[in-house]
Amino acid sequence: MAPSVYVHIPFCSRRCDYCDFATWTDRDDNVVEYIDTVIRQWEYCSSFNDDSTSQPLTSIFFGGGTPNLIDAGHIARIIESISTVMNITGATEITVESNPDHVTLKKMMTYKEAGVNRISLGIQSTQNHVLQFLGREHSPKHVKVAREIISDAGIRNVNADLIYGAANESMDDWQTTLEEAMTLDLSHISAYALGIEPGTPLGRAVASQEKDPTDDDALADKYELADAVLGANGYEWYEISNWARQGCESQHNLAYWRGGDVIALGCAAHGFTRNQRWSTPRHIDTYLERFSAQRRPQPLSWDLFINRDDSESITQDEEEFALKLRTRQGVQWRNNQVSPVLEKFVDEGFVFFDPVECRVWLSITGRLMAHRVMVDLYEEYEQLTSVVE
Repeated sequence: MAPSVYVHIPFCSRRCDYCDFATWTDRDDNVVEYIDTVIRQWEYCSSFNDDSTSQPLTSIFFGGGTPNLIDAGHIARIIESISTVMNITGATEITVESNPDHVTLKKMMTYKEAGVNRISLGIQSTQNHVLQFLGREHSPKHVKVAREIISDAGIRNVNADLIYGAANESMDDWQTTLEEAMTLDLSHISAYALGIEPGTPLGRAVASQEKDPTDDDALADKYELADAVLGANGYEWYEISNWARQGCESQHNLAYWRGGDVIALGCAAHGFTRNQRWSTPRHIDTYLERFSAQRRPQPLSWDLFINRDDSESITQDEEEFALKLRTRQGVQWRNNQVSPVLEKFVDEGFVFFDPVECRVWLSITGRLMAHRVMVDLYEEYEQLTSVVE
């Protein structure tokens, strides 16, 4: 599989209350140095591939943070740097995550000219009180304007990120958000259950009982509603939290789920290349101290990266199994055997099994219980594999 590139842009104008990503709101003075450093890291990482100049790229994804907060010329400059080493074709998916409040025609035109062909719009909800609960910056009235600007710039492939499960979000609120999203001519929808992380403003508010936690039953009901509404409007589920119109599945997401190589740039970025996992320091200061030519003019070296060996308890094979099981494609089952655990999950309606293709994939009920299903199925899958070997 052709490689992909992830670029983390950690700058925000406001940090959302639920966010535990590596983002900063007070680092405008670091933007130019950071972009220079990302390009320097790219030049080093791309040198690992002896045939890099001939490799086509599957995708480039600018995530954050708020990538469209900074000058669009920085995004264009990174794309240009990547294109001098690897082959960007018309099929290469190039995505920029964007906050509706920071979408301008000038920025979108600069993206388009640089080769960006996909925008991921952070909508989350169309209900003001839900956005306030989440600590979101944008106003719902800006969403439609932003979508029109993106269209005017000639970028047709647009995803919307939605979040469900805020304690003050009713089922009617969520239904309205879904229905209003359907009016935006989107090619792709990502809908995520709200996670309340310790240490975030929302996490502290829930811990102090200032705000209510999420409700598991409500989360399940809202997921099922999303699947029904999106399915009825021509969006096909292809991963637990993702739906797309035909042919508009995110190539970058698929690269992760299928175990493809990902060159990850910027702070807090996690890559997988040449069968080895690695990441960069989470804090922007530590990242710049190690990788910036201004702070460390010596040539870059492999020991500047962290987590170069996968020391987590989950094995690489198990992670690959879990990621594939999250998708509509599912996993290939060994031996074509309907073994006891698999048979149980089929009978209970958690998974489907195709004996011709030897393939197992999740039902909507199984998607709601994905972790439990994955753990039990993988244990049996591993036993079958050892018998075959």
